[in-house]
Amino acid sequence: MRDLIYRRLGRHADRIVVDSEHSKADLVRFFGLDPARIWPVPMSPPPHAHDGEHVAEAVSELKAKRLLPERFLFYPAQLWDHKNHRRLFEAVARLRREGLIVPLVLTGGLRGATGEAILATVPALGLADQVFYLGYVSEREIVALYKLAVALVFPSFADYTNIPILEAMALGTPVICSNLFAMPEHLDGAGVLFDPFDVDDIASAIRRVWENASLRREMAVKGRRRVAHFSLDAFAARWREVLIETAGKAAVRQVG
Repeated sequence: MRDLIYRRLGRHADRIVVDSEHSKADLVRFFGLDPARIWPVPMSPPPHAHDGEHVAEAVSELKAKRLLPERFLFYPAQLWDHKNHRRLFEAVARLRREGLIVPLVLTGGLRGATGEAILATVPALGLADQVFYLGYVSEREIVALYKLAVALVFPSFADYTNIPILEAMALGTPVICSNLFAMPEHLDGAGVLFDPFDVDDIASAIRRVWENASLRREMAVKGRRRVAHFSLDAFAARWREVLIETAGKAAVRQVG
């Protein structure tokens, strides 16, 4: 149904706005659309992802409210198959067998039977004491979790918008993520990439960041520098261009 709707809308739209160059390339590749009509407008981190005066307070509140490990990786994502929790769990289990304990904190919707099946792999892999699933949490708690985490780990198979990556960079949290879709484009060298289909590669990337404090500091600096390209001002300016171009085309069509 989406395929039918998007193809029809794409054929008739004056302008098509997407969130990355990768999205644009896929629309051209799969739908045969004119690239001149497709405008990438990358998303900006949401307001709660910007450091403010209440961040330290939110961190203190979270520590008091929830029993969390001292060090952990954070993954905020719905429990869908394409978010690739299972291979992440397998990578963490592999590190555990090698003597490295890396706790995970997860947030996001359970998504019914699919989510339950995904979480069922946690005790099966011997990770019941290592994976902490919090479900939905407030924006205030999300910020605190980013600030407390050693890094964001983002093993998704398929994502274009990548809000968690932008949130992490804005909050100074190192990013370890998949090398697919628009994720490398958004990071642009500011994080550590891995093949999300390769458990060994996921485990290697996690170990590299987990054990190297100087690398994490470098990643945080690069992330803050990179996320400046996704400011609200840049987002608004790009949308202004889209609207002006679209309005101009409509005016020409009416005159004609």
